[in-house]
Amino acid sequence: MPKIVKREKRTFSEQFKRDAVNLVVIEGYSFAAAARAVNISAKSLRDWHQKYAPVPEACGDDATVAELQAELRQLRKQLRQAELEI
Repeated sequence: MPKIVKREKRTFSEQFKRDAVNLVVIEGYSFAAAARAVNISAKSLRDWHQKYAPVPEACGDDATVAELQAELRQLRKQLRQAELEI
């Protein structure tokens, strides 16, 4: 009868989590690529992202057309990445 080996739960420091999130936020990695790079699950990285990622600033009411277009491009890019990774 095969022996069942119980895997020990890994724990990560807050700094490690923030650094992993920065791969997505600052370096532009996809969630899947960043998770592979630091040897964690994409689910864990998404959870950490929700907790540690800075909230992007929205354009204000007095934003220029160029600023609104830039924000729209960024939001569309984020949506595409999220749709591909689900």
